[in-house]
Amino acid sequence: RAGIALRTLVIDPQDKMAFTTFEEARKAFTAKASQSRTVNSGKAGALMGEAAALWAEADPIKTRILQLVQEGKRDQAMLAVGEDSGVLREIKQILDEAREEQDKELAAFIKENRETIFKGRLADSALLLIGITGMVVTALIVFRRILRPLDRLVSALTTM
Repeated sequence: RAGIALRTLVIDPQDKMAFTTFEEARKAFTAKASQSRTVNSGKAGALMGEAAALWAEADPIKTRILQLVQEGKRDQAMLAVGEDSGVLREIKQILDEAREEQDKELAAFIKENRETIFKGRLADSALLLIGITGMVVTALIVFRRILRPLDRLVSALTTM
């Protein structure tokens, strides 16, 4: 969004919405890049750090473009936009690579957790089976203790 807003500003320096959009995109990218570096680990985090560093390095170019636009030096601003666009393309390429790394890390995480969940369910099923077996054995013992005296009583009554 920042690149488009910046080009729009060069074409129409009076476009207040483009300036607002540019400033919001600038702040949003900086905030998201910082947040993403803390959330992502491994190669994806390193790539996010690289993209954020490129963004920070390109910030003076953006400031220069805004200054040239305000001074009415449209041709020089257009040249600077070309320079900024190259950096933005490089950042986009890095972000695409970081997204691929995130997808790989997510797939590995899901695979790892599926196995853990399966093992947990297997353990739960085994415990449930042991519990049911214990209840059946306990019920048989109780019924046997109850029925044994009744059998004796029935035997005593039939022999009389």
